[in-house]
Order: sequence, then structure tokens, then C-alpha cells
Amino acid sequence: MLKSKKILIVSFCFISILIINVVLISCYYSKQKSVKSNISEQNIEMKANQSIIIYSVDNLLQLNEAPEKLPDYESGQISLNTLMTYEEWINSGGHQPWRRDSFLLVTTVTSNLIPEDMKSSNNNWVKNGNVATDEKGIAIKLISPKDDSFDNPSNATELTYELMVNENLSYEITVTRPYNSVFFLVSRIILNIDFHHR
Repeated sequence: MLKSKKILIVSFCFISILIINVVLISCYYSKQKSVKSNISEQNIEMKANQSIIIYSVDNLLQLNEAPEKLPDYESGQISLNTLMTYEEWINSGGHQPWRRDSFLLVTTVTSNLIPEDMKSSNNNWVKNGNVATDEKGIAIKLISPKDDSFDNPSNATELTYELMVNENLSYEITVTRPYNSVFFLVSRIILNIDFHHR
């Protein structure tokens, strides 16, 4: 009698596990169909413009107190940089003055975003109002603030540029001079892909 109860319990457990597996497998396959359906819908949507944040330190720029160091983007590498006031910068020797110019910062530290075969050999930019172009047709446009010059006449501490690589690919690059620092740093990079142009 004890042996038959054990067989009955083992059989019941086996059947229960089998039923649970069947239910799990059927749920899995129904989700797979749902996922495939979602992927198909997303593929249709991918034919429109897509924006992807590829770098951002915005959360660190909203602290109540200035941190001693902030992440600094340079050609795809990120390091920690000490924030300096103008006086501290002058007293330390005034190195890297180009970091005080937002346009020079963008052209220097984000050059890795331009494919090698499209890079200008001499890094000469022809400025016309708020748009600059190089010999290969790459363009940088100041989109915020709405100044008509790269000289930052509004003395903004945050500027956003559009780096236009071609008709399908551009980047929005925001540079910020945080916490009264003497230098600008890249605070956000957004990749924009236009799937309409093929």
C-alpha cells in the first residue's frame, strides 16, 4: 500500500511538472509571436527619424554643489577633469585656451564622430553666420541659442550644435560651462539617424 502511494505521488508530480512545462512552453511561444510582431512594427517605425542619446552628464550638472571633478568627453574617451575658475586657470598657467571656446571644443573633441574617410585633413572650417563647413562638406550649425554667430554674443553657458555628417546622419552636441568653470565640456551627444534618405 505504501509503495502504491509512492507511485501515485511520483506519477502525480510527474504529470504536474509535465502540465507546467506545457503551459510554460505555450506561454513562451505566444510571447515569441508577440515579440516578433513588435519587432516587425518597430522595423516599420525605424524607417522614420531615430534619436539616441549616446553620451550625457546632465544629471551631474544639476547638483546643488559643484563637484570637484566632472567627466570630460574627448574623442570617444572619458576622463575626470577638475573644474577651475578663471583665476585658478590663469594661476595654473592658462593651458588649453581652446577649451574656453565652445566651437573649438566641439570641432576638437568630437572629431571621432566623423568617419575617417570624411575627415578634413587640415581642420579648417569656413564660418558663415551660425553655420561652418569644412572642405569635405561636413557642417556644424549652432542651433541653440539662436545667435547668428559662433562668437557666442549672448554669452551662453550652454550651447547646442548640430554636426551634420551626411543626409542620413547627424549629431546634436551640447556643450556646457558648468558651475562657473572657465572651460566648456561636452554634456550631451545625441545621434540622429534619418531612415528616409537611402
